[in-house]
Amino acid sequence: MTAPCQRGSIKSEGLRFQKMASVEAVASGLCIIVGAALIYLATPHQKLARRVMAKPLLLTAGSMLVAIAAYLLMTIMGAATAIFTVIIVIMLLWSLPPLLIAWLRHRMDAQP
Repeated sequence: MTAPCQRGSIKSEGLRFQKMASVEAVASGLCIIVGAALIYLATPHQKLARRVMAKPLLLTAGSMLVAIAAYLLMTIMGAATAIFTVIIVIMLLWSLPPLLIAWLRHRMDAQP
């Protein structure tokens, strides 16, 4: 015999799922940002750091973080949507910082 349903139990389960989904979304966002930055730093034409860094370590760590982010997103949305989201965010993160860094360096060099 099962226990009778208590009033509000379904509502509390829904709120708990929403809190977990928001934690997973924030964690996956941080993993994507850090992972994309590490992969960007491993490229030979990066503009962020002035010196060359350990390429294999950066690529491995960045790829692992992006994979973890994709897994976390797959727990709260469909697989295709999660992969599409990861790809779009990575493209954005790899496109905007080089432009911003070049613009800032140009402004610093132009000032007397």
